[in-house]
Amino acid sequence: MSINQPSIFSVTYILIILLVILTVFVIFLALAFFRKSRENRQLYEQILATNKGLEQLVDARTQELRQAGTAISESIDYASRLQRNLLPPKHLLEKHLGQVAVIWQPKDVVGGDFHWFGQIGNQQVLVAMDCTGHGVPGAFMTIIAHSALEQISSSQNASADMGKPDLTAAEILHMLHDSVYRLLNQSQLNRNQNGLDASVVILSDNAQRLNFAGAHMDIYSVTPDAPAVRYKGNKISLGYESADLPDLDNIYFDISREQIFALTTDGILSQPGTGKSIGFGYQRFINTLNSAETTSPASMAKYIMRQLRAWQGKEIRRDDIMLILFQPRS
Repeated sequence: MSINQPSIFSVTYILIILLVILTVFVIFLALAFFRKSRENRQLYEQILATNKGLEQLVDARTQELRQAGTAISESIDYASRLQRNLLPPKHLLEKHLGQVAVIWQPKDVVGGDFHWFGQIGNQQVLVAMDCTGHGVPGAFMTIIAHSALEQISSSQNASADMGKPDLTAAEILHMLHDSVYRLLNQSQLNRNQNGLDASVVILSDNAQRLNFAGAHMDIYSVTPDAPAVRYKGNKISLGYESADLPDLDNIYFDISREQIFALTTDGILSQPGTGKSIGFGYQRFINTLNSAETTSPASMAKYIMRQLRAWQGKEIRRDDIMLILFQPRS
């Protein structure tokens, strides 16, 4: 045996040392693995606990939102009932205006289109209004306008008892403007874009004569033997930032047999059709009145709404709608 060749004992000793080192390394890896697994398990349990807490929090917030949504929905439904209750009953309109058809369709549950009927002085007066906005803001504006008209009615009834002359339709619009301007606290220093378009109709006691005035609202006359005619109101709105309102025009009609009058807010006129960038428009509305082939306000109102739905198609509703047709007794 060569003196430089390692002995079997030396090789064995080296192998044992390597085996020990490998065993220690494996044990170390195993301990590290188990420790990491325990940490991962703890982390997993923490994640599960956190997720469960988040789920409970989301469920609680969802329930709160659902309850809040229900409360808001119930409040708006109640507001809708209140707003409907402020509208004049149909039997009252028919008592003084003859045959009447009213279409009142807020875009949302409540809306900014509204009409009022009552006594101002010695006269029975119909007021149609399109207030700023729709939904809840528009509904608040209708309450303000309604309050203003009730105040005008009360003050003028007292004046009538003192022998003062009755107001014209244009004068009532002026008073409505002044009242809304005051109630909204409008001024040059406190400007806000709130107000309304409106029209006033006064029918004489014998139903032979009608007085109309409009602020950005028109009246349409339909007779059996002539095309429908649009009579324009003044191009100005009420209650906005200008305290001084210019003179408004009074329009008078001598009522003929079977004559029908129509008032509408711009919800019909501005409604675009499917695939069209224009609204229903004045001329299409007049053409619809001409093609109605009926002398009944109720039938004419239904026909107008059918034509509007056909025009609208799949297009969404853009605004509140109010349409009033009446046929004075001849």
